[in-house]
Amino acid sequence: MLIFLLKLPFLKIALFHNLNQFPSLSMSRYAGELSRGLGDAAPADCQFENVFCEQSKLVSDLIPGQIGSRWAERAGRLLKYPLMSSRINADIFHILDHSHAHLILSLPKERTVITCHDIIPLLAKSGKIGMKAEGMGKHTFALRLFFLWQAAHIIAISESTRQGLIHEVGIPEERVTTVHYGLNSCFRPALNKEEQEMVRRTVRAQYGLLDDTAIVLQVATKNRYKNTPTLLKAVAAVNKAGNRKEPVRLLRLGADMFPDECELARSLGIENLIIQQKPILNNDGIVSLYQAADLLSFPSLWEGFGWPPLEAMGCGLPVIASNVASMPEVVGDAGILLDPYDIIGLAQSIERLLDDKNLRQEQVQKGLIQAKKFSWASTATNTISVYRNIFASVPVSGA
Repeated sequence: MLIFLLKLPFLKIALFHNLNQFPSLSMSRYAGELSRGLGDAAPADCQFENVFCEQSKLVSDLIPGQIGSRWAERAGRLLKYPLMSSRINADIFHILDHSHAHLILSLPKERTVITCHDIIPLLAKSGKIGMKAEGMGKHTFALRLFFLWQAAHIIAISESTRQGLIHEVGIPEERVTTVHYGLNSCFRPALNKEEQEMVRRTVRAQYGLLDDTAIVLQVATKNRYKNTPTLLKAVAAVNKAGNRKEPVRLLRLGADMFPDECELARSLGIENLIIQQKPILNNDGIVSLYQAADLLSFPSLWEGFGWPPLEAMGCGLPVIASNVASMPEVVGDAGILLDPYDIIGLAQSIERLLDDKNLRQEQVQKGLIQAKKFSWASTATNTISVYRNIFASVPVSGA
């Protein structure tokens, strides 16, 4: 066995995480889960190095306050990190988020992989999805795509994202591989009926709700593509129908709504039916909400992948999601898929899942089966295959 291992080409892979102060919780989760999965896979011929970088302390010391912090982050990401990256010795270099694609300028391009999580800013700017391009992304995304072009290979986190890179960006299909996100094993259903009832009561008591209050869960960031107005109108329609003793509550996990969305909720008369829960950073707290809610509504206009539907299904929570972008490949036939602008259809689907126990149980069972198709072990294995293919195509000396 030892003789066989000595014959294998040894592969050192450097994993470039986002700057520690860069605000992207989802991408940090991906990087952490993937690096752990690669470590658990532990191929005998592979060694992994995680590369991290802090913002510029020099800038933060010179410029106080929020302005200093902002410029310290930029200096760290655009100056300090590239300089540090140029000193890393490895066979394969993997930039874990396209937001840091500029690091490729400091790396051997023919041996660098970049993970692309979505192309939403490009689609918004070109009018392909019904939202305006906002923030700095609308100005900088074209530059990120330019850096993506220079990579030896791109990992797309869904087939939808892969097709977008091919058809919207023009990257040759042989240079893009789909490797789905995985699902952490902590996202599981309650062990039994007693645990399920206890979690439901505990969560409802936390928000001052009755034990039988119906909860529609939304997991959202502060992005327009989450399509909150459609969900607000659907929840208002369900409550306006007056078919249940207690009004249906919307539990929103994540960033606060935009001011115009708050105004919409007021105009619809459901302002007091919305519970705003700040982001929860530990998985156990998120799992409790999935286990306690009655359904997840995820009417996004677009998603690079869409973690919440997968996590919900893993926890035994029925899902209603949009029928666009990556959502069909993540949800499959295990959830109800609708046009993201179908307010009436969403309201009717919410009522059906709340009232039809047989449909609900069917969706729960299908969701559990679908969720098992996604694991970080599989993500790691498929990612390693990308590394090996690059290594085989470009002769390099071991680090």
